[in-house]
Amino acid sequence: MERLLDVAADMFLNEGFSQVSINEIVRRAGGSLSTAYGLFGSKEGLLLAVWQHRFAQIGAEVYRSELFALPVEQALPRFVRALLDHALAPEALRMFRLVVAEGASFPRLREQVFPIVDRRLIQPLESYLRAEAARRRLRLTDPRHAALRIAHLVRGEAFWCLLRGLEHPVTPAERRRMVAEIVAIFWTVMVAAPSRGRGAGAPGAVR
Repeated sequence: MERLLDVAADMFLNEGFSQVSINEIVRRAGGSLSTAYGLFGSKEGLLLAVWQHRFAQIGAEVYRSELFALPVEQALPRFVRALLDHALAPEALRMFRLVVAEGASFPRLREQVFPIVDRRLIQPLESYLRAEAARRRLRLTDPRHAALRIAHLVRGEAFWCLLRGLEHPVTPAERRRMVAEIVAIFWTVMVAAPSRGRGAGAPGAVR
């Protein structure tokens, strides 16, 4: 199945969802057409499986277990950098473009992809921030909102890079600037100010 998902992802992203048939995908990947329909039901089901597979891989790479033991001022820049690196990868930018391009014609697919993103990329960050707040290492009133805003900021940077064109890669200096700005917004906008020295309101205050 992994071979089929990889071939389908490559064809969807490079040729477009509407231009590809499940028959051609199976022909290139090898295997049985009846098995493919049995597993996925339709081309739309196959695309959904591709998204689930890709975002599961990204989530595992971004949210490495050892990072959850770090305090937020150390872990957050690493999370943001990993999310940004994946968001700026050419494949991710093509995937984003695919969702936008096909969303009008296949609204059910568009509606289903966001819960996948939420489960794989946003909820782990929300859980980490919630745990840090529970340990009183972070004064954060709404971890869910904070995780969503961080994800939106990362996606916004990727969107502008997509508009600029895939042929213009983002330099390491630009990536560092993006990460620093997103982390700074987190500390200055989303985190409550410390009160009488209790909790944490800025990187230097985390204990």
